[in-house]
Amino acid sequence: MQEYIEFLDQMIVLQKKQLEAVLSKQVTVVEKSIASLQTFLLRLEGMEKKRMELQAQAGYGDMTFQQIIAQAPQVQKAELKELFENMEKKISDIGFYNEKSQEKVKLDLKQWGSQTGNQTATTYAAGYAANKKQMNAGHKSSLFETKA
Repeated sequence: MQEYIEFLDQMIVLQKKQLEAVLSKQVTVVEKSIASLQTFLLRLEGMEKKRMELQAQAGYGDMTFQQIIAQAPQVQKAELKELFENMEKKISDIGFYNEKSQEKVKLDLKQWGSQTGNQTATTYAAGYAANKKQMNAGHKSSLFETKA
């Protein structure tokens, strides 16, 4: 779990840098942060697979973190709850910085489109889902919707 928390801390730093780059319109820095984010997402996939394997081996199968806490021995509940709240806060921070970056990019693309008469500019604000299909620019999804 400590590895997961350190990973989330790194994601927060990356998301902050990305937001700063978007706000200051540093395109090359934004591009680098996007490439870094792709690497982080691959790491996250690997960590999730490992977590699910370890969780299954421990007898917790498809349980959520909250369900695990509820079934944990009393002496571990407070520690697990604190860990869960810490992770939840970090994930919320990542989502906040990501959302602000996306909002700014969408706004800039919309303004650029209206200035140039390019009605398709906002399509570049769309992202890609895990199945590599393009999502609508307005679609909201979290990287962390998987059960813990």
